[in-house]
Amino acid sequence: MRARTGSIAVASAVLAGTLISGSGVAAAAAPSLAPAGVCSGGLKYDIISHKKTHIGSKKTFKSGPGGTLSGSVKKAETISSQVTVTGGATVKGVIAEAKLEVSAALGKDTTTTTGHGYKRKISSNKKYGNMRYGSWGKQVKWRYYYETPNCKKTTRSSGTAKLVNNAHGWKYWETAS
Repeated sequence: MRARTGSIAVASAVLAGTLISGSGVAAAAAPSLAPAGVCSGGLKYDIISHKKTHIGSKKTFKSGPGGTLSGSVKKAETISSQVTVTGGATVKGVIAEAKLEVSAALGKDTTTTTGHGYKRKISSNKKYGNMRYGSWGKQVKWRYYYETPNCKKTTRSSGTAKLVNNAHGWKYWETAS
């Protein structure tokens, strides 16, 4: 009977997150895999990584070689997120998960406003200046997967998306031609 009582005490201690050593002193239990039935299961999205990116409008300003480059937004324009999906994933699903995991400001499209100007000296007489107005959004790597109740994940599709937000501004770069 005593062995049975000891087994129950050890089992209770393990379930409580501690392990009783032979000397009766509590020791931390090693982490274990989730028991079957712990995960909710079903189809889910996940954002694997993200970084800042500029999603530009259709118009690029260019000048050079050398000199100064200037431009301004004269007409409001809608800039859309760039998402390609397959395997049952949806654009709406990718954007919704990115809003949860990365930033609530991300969305499907954004509209620029007029009047934003920019002027910059081109660094060399041998270079061309380029600039484009747009959204300072995020590039995200995403996956769409099925999760079983025992937490096994099977990827159905994955990809990269460029998602806009309402932070607008100019991107400037230089080229050799």
